[in-house]
Amino acid sequence: GLVNYGGDTDPQAPQIDGMFGPPRLPAFKTLFQVYDWDWACNPPDGCRGALITDYPVTLLEMTTAPGEPISIPRRDPQIDAAGYRALVLYASERRLTITYTRRDSAAVGYLIHLEDFDVNPGLLALYRQLDAAGRARLPALRNGEIVGVADGGTVKIATRDTGRFLDPRTC
Repeated sequence: GLVNYGGDTDPQAPQIDGMFGPPRLPAFKTLFQVYDWDWACNPPDGCRGALITDYPVTLLEMTTAPGEPISIPRRDPQIDAAGYRALVLYASERRLTITYTRRDSAAVGYLIHLEDFDVNPGLLALYRQLDAAGRARLPALRNGEIVGVADGGTVKIATRDTGRFLDPRTC
């Protein structure tokens, strides 16, 4: 279930329940830790570093219904006047990385990594088109907008704040 680490809280942090319709907190199936990335190793690509141990969990596998639509974690602040909440920084057939800012960067603000689900083919095509065109624009998303389908009965999530991985179970 959820955990409370104490300290300051952000009532505007992304909320997992918004990924599902109707909103709910799914069962947590498996807990993982992710590895850091060492950019100094093997420039310019880098290589896998040590496990990130700031928290006991940095990647969470959640139970879904097979074929269940997946949206982005709900967050109230808009990133523009059109009502968009998040920007797609990376998309592949099985992964989606979004930021809740207008910046093409993982360095500032909340960042969500979603893994092991079927990313919406239309969203993937748009991302690839805009990425190939130089990333002057990237796809933007609203709360409740379907970004893919949980095809295997689970979906994984990692959460970052200003580059630092957090425990996605945090209240």
